[in-house]
Amino acid sequence: MININNLPVRGTALDFVKIAAAILMLIDHIDYMVLERSSGFLYLLGRGAFPLFAYAAAASVVRARVENAPKYAWRLLLIAVLIVPIIQWSRDLNAANVIFTLAVGLGMTPFVMRQSKIGQHIIYVCGVASMFLPNLFEFGFIGALLVPLFYNYIKEGRAQIWLWMMLGLANFGGIMPLIENFEPFQIPIILVIALTTIFLPVAILALVVRLPNDKKRLMPKYFLHIFYPAHILALAVAANFI
Repeated sequence: MININNLPVRGTALDFVKIAAAILMLIDHIDYMVLERSSGFLYLLGRGAFPLFAYAAAASVVRARVENAPKYAWRLLLIAVLIVPIIQWSRDLNAANVIFTLAVGLGMTPFVMRQSKIGQHIIYVCGVASMFLPNLFEFGFIGALLVPLFYNYIKEGRAQIWLWMMLGLANFGGIMPLIENFEPFQIPIILVIALTTIFLPVAILALVVRLPNDKKRLMPKYFLHIFYPAHILALAVAANFI
């Protein structure tokens, strides 16, 4: 079991979470951009990346206080806009990049936290319902809601059932094409993807709680903000020579 009182919110332990997320993201993008999703195992490893980034965003809210979350959201939104040309040229996404998702999640966190328990449940139900609409950004509103859900996880000392549900559903936004072309053999595949997205980040957090929750950093403050567009650009160039 995870010692909830030692969940990382800063320094060495949180940087370990971010590094693990970056490695899993790199694996996923190599599988997508270079190997063209030819490896199911690498795809499954990649499912752990976004939840860990959402956790890191929630940890930043814990450090800075929830009322300051919009400031972080605006910073991420600016970065997301600036790198749109790189992402669109490299990956040709039909939805806004994942930094938009994290920015929306940060911006929503104070609003979600101000609601009553019933109000929060209504928001989460709407998040699940959004699966049936096209995603405006990667992982959709379900992905964005992981930020306030992880914030609750850290602050309240327990994980809501909604956190596990949103993790399991995070990869299935814009689900209508999947429903229209559904085949029974897809059920085990869907379950494996959902369970991997739940248990992989939780397993990494279970390892990280053993690290010192101090202020010592393992990488420069804005390293990941540069790494995200840089590695996608590098992989897009490399894919042309493979």
